[in-house]
Amino acid sequence: MALSVSLYRHDTERLEFVSVPDLDNRCAAGFECYRTRLWGSRSLTERGALFMPTLRASDLYVTPDQFDAFRDELGMIHRNARVIANEIWPHKLIDRYCPVQRSQRIRRLRVRGARDVRTYVDRFRSALDVGERMNLGFNIG
Repeated sequence: MALSVSLYRHDTERLEFVSVPDLDNRCAAGFECYRTRLWGSRSLTERGALFMPTLRASDLYVTPDQFDAFRDELGMIHRNARVIANEIWPHKLIDRYCPVQRSQRIRRLRVRGARDVRTYVDRFRSALDVGERMNLGFNIG
């Protein structure tokens, strides 16, 4: 199972997701384990993240009136991607799953991890732009 980005109508009584062709290739938000390993990690909460850590327990819903605050949080995550990657992918995890020399393993996984975090954040920003244009809410679930 994987997490994905969706847009929804926030002004109706019933939760109604909207199919948006602009998001078809940019809807991935990571593996299901990213709920706790990345988005719900202590690394993000210690940096003051409020929106993404909610994924630890439930899906994330952001309404258009919260978009500015959510963009600020995404900016913080983007700026700190390398530090976050260093904290959420520790040495013991790298040693267990990467079959190359340890110093190369650490560097490769953390650089790749930081790049992946930035890629996800860029996807979220794109979806927010579309949601804002169409007056739709943003969801990760």
